[in-house]
Amino acid sequence: MELEFAQSELKLEWSIFDQRLNHIQGVVPCSSTAAATDTSTGQNVCVSLRLVPPPLSSYVEIHTDGSFSFYGQPMIIAAHGDLVLIYGAIAVEGVRASSCPGNFFLYKASPALPWLIRLPPPSPGNCWRGRAEFTGVLHKGGDDFIVANLQALVGAQGEEVAELFRYSSGSGEWDFFQIDMPGDAANGFHPQSWYTDTVFSHDSFMYWVDYHQGLISADICAERPHLQFIKLPGIETKVDFMEGRGLPEILRTAAVNGGRIWFVDVDDGRFRSRWSSTSPSSVTAWFRWSSSPDWVVSPC
Repeated sequence: MELEFAQSELKLEWSIFDQRLNHIQGVVPCSSTAAATDTSTGQNVCVSLRLVPPPLSSYVEIHTDGSFSFYGQPMIIAAHGDLVLIYGAIAVEGVRASSCPGNFFLYKASPALPWLIRLPPPSPGNCWRGRAEFTGVLHKGGDDFIVANLQALVGAQGEEVAELFRYSSGSGEWDFFQIDMPGDAANGFHPQSWYTDTVFSHDSFMYWVDYHQGLISADICAERPHLQFIKLPGIETKVDFMEGRGLPEILRTAAVNGGRIWFVDVDDGRFRSRWSSTSPSSVTAWFRWSSSPDWVVSPC
């Protein structure tokens, strides 16, 4: 394997991050942000942070040698503080794609003491292809963290339920919960149409977001988490996907900034109806405190 020269360590007041994961084969990073671990099939993998000044985009790299490959592209699925959650399925010769072992890697992007660990596989099985993107990470401080995956399901009797998988650094194990969904159809919540577009964390809460409906929140540190639905403001709720979900992430985003939960929408909540290529577009931003039930329109 080739050796890459160390980059100069930068100290920036702010930076722009590309959420895509850059996969590099055959190069070992020589950087204070590099950390390594093993895959579930025994090969070495290394992750490092490339920090560059704006307007260039900083990004995370994952480095592998030629002894194995990922099935598809490994990806960043969540981040909180300086923790980055990465998922990749390891390609195994003679094994069909749906059975390739899925690996969750958690990377601490700290120049002082970076680390990379592989989480044990959640039950059932070791492959969550198609479900891994519904996973978030909560940095509790120091090296303590929680990783959780939420899936909205319809039970055998037609009941609306949720399956929550939670991994804690304290226990080193995955816990499983089957929880009632927060039935709130009058407020625009339809579990059977739910799809998680993004996951983020704030305080002790984790939020799963469907840009066509709203947020499901849970105090992920509680002994038994309880789910709550928060409707996104000013949008057309869409639950009929006969023609597909479209790409709501192009027009909408939700995240935490400055201690507040933000939702930004392009085109005044319209997704398909009343829209045309000649219509003028507008951008509206709302925010709310985690302890408040109300969204507030941002003045700027």
